[in-house]
Amino acid sequence: MGSELTASARAPLWLRTVSLLIAALFLVWLPIEDVGLSFVVALSAASCAWIGLRLLVTRTAGLSRHIIVGALAGLAVSPLAIFLMVFKSGLHAHGFPDFAPMQMRSVLNTTPWFILAGSLFGWLYFNLVKNSQID
Repeated sequence: MGSELTASARAPLWLRTVSLLIAALFLVWLPIEDVGLSFVVALSAASCAWIGLRLLVTRTAGLSRHIIVGALAGLAVSPLAIFLMVFKSGLHAHGFPDFAPMQMRSVLNTTPWFILAGSLFGWLYFNLVKNSQID
């Protein structure tokens, strides 16, 4: 149908390198006593964008599929960020959580913006990268 695997279903080298960079950033962030939201949200967004790109790079798909994959990747940013916050709080085992409930709520409140950004990312990826490969 519309999501056949491309000739090489293996991810390109640059995408595999990015996955190693994300894993390294996660391992660096984990032991640091950081209670800010910017790094955890950026790490979550990078992970979700990587998963979306992994799905789009290895399959042939049209514009609507790119937008949907981007929107779903954007939708996953907030739950992954909250999971990372809870995971880090549990790992550090303080008498108090590293992240306050108000911080988690503010991450959830930004979910519509992440969905919009993911949709735009899928649209841009299709128009800039996929269309240049077709021509």
